[in-house]
Amino acid sequence: MGHSSITIVGNLGADPESRQAGSGHVVELRVAVTTGFGQRECTTWYRASVWGKPGENAMKMLQKGTSVAISGEFFVREYGKKDGTIGYSPEIGNARWAFAGPKGDSGGGSGGYSKPSRSSAPADSDIPF
Repeated sequence: MGHSSITIVGNLGADPESRQAGSGHVVELRVAVTTGFGQRECTTWYRASVWGKPGENAMKMLQKGTSVAISGEFFVREYGKKDGTIGYSPEIGNARWAFAGPKGDSGGGSGGYSKPSRSSAPADSDIPF
């Protein structure tokens, strides 16, 4: 079964983490995507795996709180929880990323990243919800 493509925009919930994977390194990003507002607000946590140069750039340029756009292959991973039940984790494989700052910042670019024109980690008070 093939994977679907997905693009999300959210904030990093932790600094990027690099780990050895075979002969290379993969960088994992934990991204919180909040939808709705008020009592209907819901946050979904995604784990994105970034390989190669985009992963190296993520390690250098991203930190907890950074607003990012992530694109890649969407899948749901099952895992065993400590209480014996099954958990589900939404994940994005072969991911690419770009800064997703406030309006006026240029996000995008085909190199897997773009340079921020302002601080890449907005304060919580800058987020309208």
